[in-house]
Amino acid sequence: MATASTGFGLRLRAVGENPEAADAAGISVAGTRYAALAVGGVLMAVGGALPVPGDPRLFTLNITNGGLMMGIEPAVLDAVDPGGRYLAAAVAAARQGRAAGGIPIGAALISGDGEILATGYNKRVQLGSAIRHGETDALENAGRLRASVYARSTMVTTLSPCDMCTGAILLYKIPRVLVGENRTFYGAEDLLRSRGVEVLVVDDEECGQLMRDFIAAEPALWNEDIGAEN
Repeated sequence: MATASTGFGLRLRAVGENPEAADAAGISVAGTRYAALAVGGVLMAVGGALPVPGDPRLFTLNITNGGLMMGIEPAVLDAVDPGGRYLAAAVAAARQGRAAGGIPIGAALISGDGEILATGYNKRVQLGSAIRHGETDALENAGRLRASVYARSTMVTTLSPCDMCTGAILLYKIPRVLVGENRTFYGAEDLLRSRGVEVLVVDDEECGQLMRDFIAAEPALWNEDIGAEN
């Protein structure tokens, strides 16, 4: 991990986007997130930061006046999602799904040339389906594509992908996943990373609020969606 002090507080970069570094440290990729929180808290308590070489593309944790903000470097995010329009398309799909009485999770499949090939949203309620999550709905809406198209694409999703959607991403060898947020649900990101998929987490407040409001309103439906007992 790497840290650097700023005028607003402590900035800490953790190895959360680097499975190899996590293996070297002897902990899981997910574990590095908690390590970052722990180390960052200690450093902030003593009022300093320890500069360590690090990759600026790694997961970033900002500790500012006692508050935490997690996400990826702005320059990296802008390169993957210029102007935030891809995530905005996924969020719009999520809102469409919620307005139709469903679960507010949306996704967008982006081509290597930056074209939005398709969007989708969770339709388990609307279709009485067991498998139409946001990502699988986007894949369905995109239709049949050549392997070479998938191999250059990015899956953008408002929520961390579940095991089922992760399987579809791996099946079609989609090399990158941009996640709106993973605080309300931490899916199979570690599996994706272990298979060489680049996973970038935005920690978008709008995505998080959509899920928090939904889970508070319909906890039983949410548990059904993720295969959990009520």
